[in-house]
Amino acid sequence: MSYISVEIRAYDEARKVVTVAFSEKWPVKLSSAVIAELTLEDCDTIGRDGELVEAVLTDDEVCVLKMLFEDEGTIEDFLADPSRLIGCTSELDE
Repeated sequence: MSYISVEIRAYDEARKVVTVAFSEKWPVKLSSAVIAELTLEDCDTIGRDGELVEAVLTDDEVCVLKMLFEDEGTIEDFLADPSRLIGCTSELDE
């Protein structure tokens, strides 16, 4: 596991998609970030199981995103109002 940080960047209500940025810098630097779009179902799987079956994210990215969800409440809270986590960040350092 290596150093990685994550930031929730946006939530698209119409598409039910969360945009997240992963970076090896803290705070997240968009110029070097990997941007991913996750469905609410993807986020629910990560929040409950700590893994994502599809290889959309690396294990480190899943881990730091799960940590963010846990730091900010429950996965149910997030799913009820995904936009409340826009701008929230977390970091993972081995």
